[in-house]
This record gives sequence, C-alpha cells and structure tokens, in this order.
Amino acid sequence: MENINIYYCIIGVLVIFLIWVIKAFFINFIRARLADLDLEFSDYMFLYKNKISIGPIISAQKELKEMFISASFKELASHIKVGGNLDNVVTILKKADYERKVLTLKEAMNIDLLKSMADKYDSMQN
Repeated sequence: MENINIYYCIIGVLVIFLIWVIKAFFINFIRARLADLDLEFSDYMFLYKNKISIGPIISAQKELKEMFISASFKELASHIKVGGNLDNVVTILKKADYERKVLTLKEAMNIDLLKSMADKYDSMQN
C-alpha cells in the first residue's frame, strides 16, 4: 500500500513538471504563430533553455521589417543571450537612419554590446 502512494506522488510530480514545460512552450508557440514567425522545435528549445522571452524578438523583428532590414530569429535570440538589448539595437539603427549613416544590423548589435560592457565597467569602477 505504501509503495502505491509513493508511485502516485512520483507520477503527480512528473505530470506537474510536464504541464509546466508544455505551458512554457505553448505560450511561445502561440506568440510566434500570431507574429507569423516560422520557428522550428530547436528554436523553442533554445528560448526555453536560455530563459529568453519571445516578446522582444517579435517586436524587434516587426520594427526591423518596417526599416527594410532582414534579421533572422537566431541572430536576435543570440544577441539577447550574450546580454544585448534589442530595443537599443533598433534605436541605434533609427538614429543612424535619421543621421543618414549606413549601419548594418551586426554593427548596431556590436555597438549595443560595447555600450552595455562599458556601462558594466563604469559601475564596477564606482
């Protein structure tokens, strides 16, 4: 009788964990579908493994499309993974466009990472 209760507890814990994982995938899947992103399962695993929200990627891709800049999902997600901020990247590109300067997406991402590293260095100095 005691063994049956332990098995039920183990099964219950596994079911709760499985529901939690499915919920995380399902939310990202619905948001990606609504934004017309065609993602593979490995992309969802990358988001889940690195604890990245799909929201900033969707908004950045939308704004980049308006500026006629193509950006892959993996480029944007990788930028977030290394500590970048996609809102800053879009702002840098908009400022460069306003000032009539030619700037690629990779250059804007590098500028963003350099700024964040400089900010962290300054905060460590103080």
